Amino acid sequence: MTQINSNFSCDLHFHPNFTGATQTYARFRLTSDSKFFSTDSPSPTGVASNGESEDAGLIYNPTVAVIGSVKIIRAPVGELVDQYDAEAVIAFLDSYGVDSTNLSDESANELLNETLDPDGDGTVALVHWTTLEELGTVGFFLDRREAGGDEWVRINNKMLPGLIDAPFGGEYLYADPGAMPDVDYLYKLTEQEAWGSRQEYGPYQLSY
Repeated sequence: MTQINSNFSCDLHFHPNFTGATQTYARFRLTSDSKFFSTDSPSPTGVASNGESEDAGLIYNPTVAVIGSVKIIRAPVGELVDQYDAEAVIAFLDSYGVDSTNLSDESANELLNETLDPDGDGTVALVHWTTLEELGTVGFFLDRREAGGDEWVRINNKMLPGLIDAPFGGEYLYADPGAMPDVDYLYKLTEQEAWGSRQEYGPYQLSY
């Protein structure tokens, strides 16, 4: 509870057991009745000698993705690209905003290698995150900024597709060719929900 200019405010945390969006109700009682200040839970419909009672309808919309772990690792670019088929290579190029029109499979592979390894050291930062649960998750955007900076940089121009509905979550990997070794970065995930809203997670401080 906090007090500002003689006014009190209090944060209330609920732990419902609902698995989907629903409406529920809460009753708030304000009183100085001593029987309410005990280890026993007073009846919400019981009699109090003074005070006020307020009923409120609450719309409960659970967070649709539960983020598990987030980490960053160094990955060899050649091995990373070689594991993708032609369709995946084109999809990755498109996600970085790179034009892949009329490219042969070999040219697309070469272009993805160049995109992921702009400094030519043969490695790239690979951001890895897991979700414990997803409900209506259309996809994710990944953003980065230096730990002491102010401006967020979006890594993927196109949304990385989510699993939509995954009660047990999933695993995601996305390369960040702009990240440099031994630099502290902050990353955040933006989840696009099926009903149009967005949720942000983080920031997570990572380096590799």
